[in-house]
Amino acid sequence: MDKTKRLALLLGIAFVVIISGYMLIGNALNTNPFYKGRMMGPINGDLGPKVPGNMMGRDPGTANCPCKIQGNLEVSEEYIQKVKDILNKDSDVKNLLNQGYNITSIQPVIKRIVGADGTVTSKATTAIVKLTKVASGFATVNVDVELGKVIKIQIVTRTVIDKTG
Repeated sequence: MDKTKRLALLLGIAFVVIISGYMLIGNALNTNPFYKGRMMGPINGDLGPKVPGNMMGRDPGTANCPCKIQGNLEVSEEYIQKVKDILNKDSDVKNLLNQGYNITSIQPVIKRIVGADGTVTSKATTAIVKLTKVASGFATVNVDVELGKVIKIQIVTRTVIDKTG
């Protein structure tokens, strides 16, 4: 291999390494221009522009709650209200709401059963509810809709220590 080909190959490899590093650092710092302003993950795809301090990528409050449409599935107001009623009956969820958490998403978990004859029956037996609190964290609440109770709450808090000033 002559010097020109080696140099071209070396420059190509260096270019790929630099771009890959840029993307990895951008992902870690949430500044990747290819995904800027989007939350990657299974919750409704693109959740809109980021709001400073809001880790979920959507304005806080239930006004912007992406509860009705889940992909190509439309969730009825009655189902959403049923889940909210279950949440309001739970003392731990009430405490979170009183502490400033807001419902930002209600995602039904659909159970599909295939019968012996091949017919498929679908039913939303549980729901995953996302609660966010601006600048401090979020909570995930698992709700059993059939039993009418909260079965699990996971709270993730964020602490920022600013040492610049």
